Amino acid sequence: MIKDNATYRFLIRPRVLTRQIQKINSEIMGLTYAFALPKAIRYDKDNIQVSPEDPMSKYIERKTELEAERKRLQRLYFEALNDIEDKISLLESPGAQVIYHRFIGDSSFAEIADMIHKSERQMYRDYNRALDELSELLKMSADVSKCQ
Repeated sequence: MIKDNATYRFLIRPRVLTRQIQKINSEIMGLTYAFALPKAIRYDKDNIQVSPEDPMSKYIERKTELEAERKRLQRLYFEALNDIEDKISLLESPGAQVIYHRFIGDSSFAEIADMIHKSERQMYRDYNRALDELSELLKMSADVSKCQ
């Protein structure tokens, strides 16, 4: 269990960004299908144009905004992954491998224990030591950035 909220937020940032990217992808797909599929033509009513606005221009504008936001989030995602990998590489604890597989590889603890050929109990001990070490490392780097 992660005791420090800052460490937890640091480690789950790629997952949060992935969800945001997926949400944007869904909205883009919805827009694409909404305008790509032909509308049903009704012959029982007169077709009256309510507004001179072209809905296609709104669609294109919204899609362009979403694609720019997706690109920004993807850049942040890769930066977050790189930050985590950089910090994990500085850890001396054998639990660094567990943190990597848990938060970057998105593996379960049972899968990780099998991968690293340790008992789950020992793996949890290593994991908790590595989290404490990572928490201290993040605090030190935050203190250094405040001084600059």
